[in-house]
Amino acid sequence: MDYLFSHPKAVIWYYASDMILSLISDAACLVLPDSRSRCAMLYTLSNAPTSKPPFIKPNGPVQVLVKTIHGVPASASEADTVGIFIGV
Repeated sequence: MDYLFSHPKAVIWYYASDMILSLISDAACLVLPDSRSRCAMLYTLSNAPTSKPPFIKPNGPVQVLVKTIHGVPASASEADTVGIFIGV
């Protein structure tokens, strides 16, 4: 409230930049009780790749999401696939 009082004409401006939202996903299969699995997603903002091969310089994390996969995946690759769809 002090900021609003000090700056009564404050405006938020949004500008386009070369930042892209990246998602890093990983899952651990059958690590919880009752044969449950866990997945984790890390959302980061990074620069758009402009070189070949792409050099992506990640920024700090925007959000970290950790969830338990309900149901029993048959393999670690299935747990990774389920983890991707949970995060999107």
